[in-house]
Amino acid sequence: MRQMRAGRAVRSLAAAPGRAATYAITQLIRVRRMPGFTIRNKQNVQHYIWGDGNEGWRLVDRQDLSVIHERMRAGAAEIPHHHRRARQFFHVQVGTLTMRTAGADQTVGAGQGIEIAPGQVHQAMNLTAGPIEFIVVSSPTTADDRVEAERGHSST
Repeated sequence: MRQMRAGRAVRSLAAAPGRAATYAITQLIRVRRMPGFTIRNKQNVQHYIWGDGNEGWRLVDRQDLSVIHERMRAGAAEIPHHHRRARQFFHVQVGTLTMRTAGADQTVGAGQGIEIAPGQVHQAMNLTAGPIEFIVVSSPTTADDRVEAERGHSST
């Protein structure tokens, strides 16, 4: 509602010449930039490398919520693991992700997602010939919450 009123006011003030109108437009545009809202992308957030050349970008990094954009190279795979508290949702943006859970492989294509419950052993893999990209949403954060599966564990 506030944005709609500001938009109408900007349009009517834009028709009025002078410094007062320019100042008023500037002030209304500032109102539209809500405090605490930041546009985030891979260019303006923390970037990190994991595994053997895979990448991650922390779009949201709070205790209650983590949103990470990940890029996994061809043939790469995580170590099977689970999270004690965090529930995760993997949403594939580009390519095909293979998620091993309960000893079975699930194929997740672009535009699709898969939910992983707390305590569920899983392993994200890229079995394709090219890189894949996906968004991982975790609640709460996975910081200090990851438990690697025992060797020989089949992601059950």
